[in-house]
Amino acid sequence: GGGETEVCVQWQVPTEGTWTILVRLDPTPYQWAGNDEATRALTTSVSPPPDTTLQVTATGGGCRALYQWLTGRALYVSPGTGPLPVECAEVTVTAYDENGVFISSRDGIHTNLAGVISTNPYLGLPLGVNRMVVEVTDGTLTGRAEFTIECTGYSNEPGPDTPAAATGDLYVYSEHIAFLREDRLGGLSRNPLPNEPIAIAAELRYWNEGASTPLVGVPVDVNVLTPINGSLVSVPVAQTTVDFPDGGGSTVLCVPWTPQVMGPQIVQVVIRPRGADFPFEEYEGNNAATRLIFVGETDCLLTATAIDDEVLQGESGTYRVTGEKLGSRTPVLGMFLIDQTGSLPEGVTFDYSVAPLTLPGDTMLTIHTTDATPPGRYRFTVVGAGDGCVAMDQVKLLVFGDVTPPEIILTGDDSLTLECGEEFADPGWTANDDTDGDLLDLVEVSGTVDIHVPGTYTLTYTVADAAGNVATVVRTVTVVDTSPPVVTITAPESGYLSPVSAPIDFAGTLEDCSAIVSADWFFTSAGISEGPLAGTVTDGEVRDTYAFTEPGVYSIRLEAVDAEDNAGAADTVLGQFPAYVVIYDPDGGFVTGGGWVWSPPGSLYPGQPAYGQVEGKASFGFVSKYKKGATTPTGQTQFQFKAGDLNFHSNTYDWLVVAGARAQFKGYGIVNGEEGFGFLLTGVDGDVAGGGGVDRFRIKIWDLINDEIVYDNQAGTDDSESLNNQTVIRGGNIVIHK
Repeated sequence: GGGETEVCVQWQVPTEGTWTILVRLDPTPYQWAGNDEATRALTTSVSPPPDTTLQVTATGGGCRALYQWLTGRALYVSPGTGPLPVECAEVTVTAYDENGVFISSRDGIHTNLAGVISTNPYLGLPLGVNRMVVEVTDGTLTGRAEFTIECTGYSNEPGPDTPAAATGDLYVYSEHIAFLREDRLGGLSRNPLPNEPIAIAAELRYWNEGASTPLVGVPVDVNVLTPINGSLVSVPVAQTTVDFPDGGGSTVLCVPWTPQVMGPQIVQVVIRPRGADFPFEEYEGNNAATRLIFVGETDCLLTATAIDDEVLQGESGTYRVTGEKLGSRTPVLGMFLIDQTGSLPEGVTFDYSVAPLTLPGDTMLTIHTTDATPPGRYRFTVVGAGDGCVAMDQVKLLVFGDVTPPEIILTGDDSLTLECGEEFADPGWTANDDTDGDLLDLVEVSGTVDIHVPGTYTLTYTVADAAGNVATVVRTVTVVDTSPPVVTITAPESGYLSPVSAPIDFAGTLEDCSAIVSADWFFTSAGISEGPLAGTVTDGEVRDTYAFTEPGVYSIRLEAVDAEDNAGAADTVLGQFPAYVVIYDPDGGFVTGGGWVWSPPGSLYPGQPAYGQVEGKASFGFVSKYKKGATTPTGQTQFQFKAGDLNFHSNTYDWLVVAGARAQFKGYGIVNGEEGFGFLLTGVDGDVAGGGGVDRFRIKIWDLINDEIVYDNQAGTDDSESLNNQTVIRGGNIVIHK
């Protein structure tokens, strides 16, 4: 009556390599020999093929052995190619109870040609949650899946919380179609003759996740694709229905058929040809199958030999088709190509180099695919028909998806260096794919760059094409700190006045990408140095307190060093005014002086060429002292430079500092009868230790309104500088009184 059987032989693999396993049947004289051979490629190596995994999905139900069911699928998954079914692999099902204790196991199960597992494992399960382990192996790779079956009783009905079944499948394969005698008591041992009644049998299979009711009334059509007038015509044989048992399984249909035309005929079985409604979503990709049968004797033969039957999407497979005549006639055949459905898959076309084909003769068959052709295994029938002769042969085509990854090209260098705090703008990139073209907008960038923290950062650029091929490139961005800290003195104010031994608050801000490792205050006065004072840094601010022990006019400098050994400094307050403090001693004495000095060129309005050559004798007289309990000094200052038409006298004093042989006081006064001028007078008593044996005099006068220096007989030097030779008095004296 027909059916199937398995053959198992042992073979010792001699070496590593790629082998082709050939299985051949010895046909009887009356059997069609076009499918009596099959091959399978086998790669033997120490380890499985790289990057290939065997993935298993499975589910099932039923607690009693009789009503139990299990369905699933096993697929080979490799990067860049579509999944391929694991054919004829060994399946083992093992059950464990809710405590992990072994219950039972069953082997001897195999996947079918689509990688599908559909079986009843007959494993009786106890009450509770039972863990089912499904393991699939092809002898090299192994995959496994797990699911649970909860048994609350032995009713086959689903529990109240059981979700509705999501998917199911009805399917038929070519090897499940058979030809029987008219009495259906045995298979055919020869080709049928025209007008001889025979029967067509087909085994149809069904599974459904969680199915709990029988599936009845499934429509099935049986057709014969017959060459008529140079083309294939579908002739209906039967339209019938089949039923399936509770929980899925298989059923067999059997319909009578009387072939009318001599030559090869293609029998087609189609499930759900008109899309019957089912309470689940069915995969329809395997709802049709074909089987070739010869009617009568044939006087022509076609043999198709593959030249290239493994291609990428968009490429073409090529085959050599050889036609032979077995009789005395010389038939001319029209050439066709069909698949199991009687048509061709999406995007597939074909052409023959010679068509029609006069026998004997050869032609080249090219099967074209497009980017829209789904990856997978395809089987086609090469058909030649004409002059009362029909011949067929089968070919296969393996279509791989796009396996070439896109290319990302970074704009600019793949390693960038950025100064800390500098704004980072990604130079950009381009991304292209051989198949999909421009992928610029699909690139995803991961990673960030903190421009305020030195270090090396990684940006990863990733893009995938429509086939899932992924490209990745990396750019490194190194943030460096080569800039000195930005140092700002904020306190005390410029010219801050304080008596000796009184604490003064010093403050500043420090801005830098790196951590500040040290900050120091430096205080300098002519002939006197105090400090340095180690700064106390907190959150970018430095705050300290210091009391001077000696009077003087002290310039202030704040220096800072960061973790990258960059040094920065400030000697102004808020970046505008000179940073200095005036430390006086109310009990430290007073100063008097009178006489004249020679005013050198450039003293009057320094820096203005119109006054650059004015020089001559300048007379002075002054007295400055603190009265008891006073915080500001009193006295008078007169200064006259006739050559420069300059006459100055003071009206108020601000402060007085006497330090050793040096006295310095600041105040305000009148120039040529107009108010609004400040002055700073520095005198050195040459008779006091450290005075150098000569008296010296310097006066600096400036316009408070215009912020312009009117006179300075030691122009271009800091106010705290030692007095030079051009300040030596030519007559009179300066006396510091203790």
